[in-house]
Amino acid sequence: AGEMLSTRRMRRVEHLLVDDAGEVFYSTDRRVGLADPAASPWAPAGERPRGLALDRHGAVTVLARGSLVPRNSGPVPLSVPRRGEDPKQLRELDAAGVTEAGDWLVMDRDERQIYRYSPDGRYMGIFSSGRAEQLAVGFNDQVAIVDRDNRIRLMTEGEASQEIPREGPNYEIDDPVAIVFDVFGHLYVADEERVFIFGQDRRLLRQ
Repeated sequence: AGEMLSTRRMRRVEHLLVDDAGEVFYSTDRRVGLADPAASPWAPAGERPRGLALDRHGAVTVLARGSLVPRNSGPVPLSVPRRGEDPKQLRELDAAGVTEAGDWLVMDRDERQIYRYSPDGRYMGIFSSGRAEQLAVGFNDQVAIVDRDNRIRLMTEGEASQEIPREGPNYEIDDPVAIVFDVFGHLYVADEERVFIFGQDRRLLRQ
């Protein structure tokens, strides 16, 4: 994979994602593709990809400017209803995660909330208030976010349940750039130099 990722057409990779079959997907600022020289990259509906996520079936979904674009399917536009006005289309989709029921939790950098949508893009309400930079959904729908102040907060059903300090007895996290859960409920937090692994009790396991 390291050799394939160095090819010219895969330069300036911004996101990587591994699906349930072990296939490695990448996105640049213009296209999405497989880390396979025989696979042709594609562009989602003429939009520049803003991220990658897996839907409830494990299918790769592209985060486009204002919609979710499942692989081999058309875009699912996302909007927010407004009283007495036309719905507001999301424009700066930055992160999304899927709950166990298949609902999407979506954040948009222009908004002050994290929204919930059905698998087909129907607006279901506000999951949480406050702007966020990063978002991850784990086992039992525990949600981790990095907010605009670089705080790492854990949430359940939109309510704050815990916060992981960026500085502890034997570690210090600089600006967090990515967060993700694994299947065991461990939380991985990456800054520009290290990856920190927190156990289910949210104590640091290793870095």
